[in-house]
Amino acid sequence: MKKIILLLIVVATSFAAYSQQEKGDRVINGNVNFTKQEDSDASATITLKFGKFFTQNLEVGFAPSIILGGGSTTTDVSIYSNYNFLSADSKLVPYIGANFGVRDVGLPNQDEHLVSASYGANAGMRYFFGEKTFFDAGFDYKAFSFESGSSSSIGLNFGLGVIIGSLK
Repeated sequence: MKKIILLLIVVATSFAAYSQQEKGDRVINGNVNFTKQEDSDASATITLKFGKFFTQNLEVGFAPSIILGGGSTTTDVSIYSNYNFLSADSKLVPYIGANFGVRDVGLPNQDEHLVSASYGANAGMRYFFGEKTFFDAGFDYKAFSFESGSSSSIGLNFGLGVIIGSLK
């Protein structure tokens, strides 16, 4: 019986890994975002994020995206910055951030493209299910304007990520 209890304790502690992000670490994160834009149907966005921790809390990176839906092909390339609220021995890390980028909308059945600057804010949480791997969930807001007018979107993000130790 003691061996079974010891085995259960070892298994339970192996799943209780905590986040270990440090200055210099790199992060790769893939997200799917479900967005509702002001004047159009809902769409899905696929985003890859490549970032670096400049302090234990401050992450800066770039995020190329492709937006599927609404009858057009849209790409967005943004730089982002997140502040992570770390606490000792926590598996859940909330964050807030901002992003700035360029959005390119290919109009359906036309050779035209609309290009705009985009900016926004985001907030979410990372749940670390391993020492360096996490599930990411959050919200984001983006605003952009074209010659014909401006628009904004609100999105719900879900993704997986991994933190890669710094190269020393």
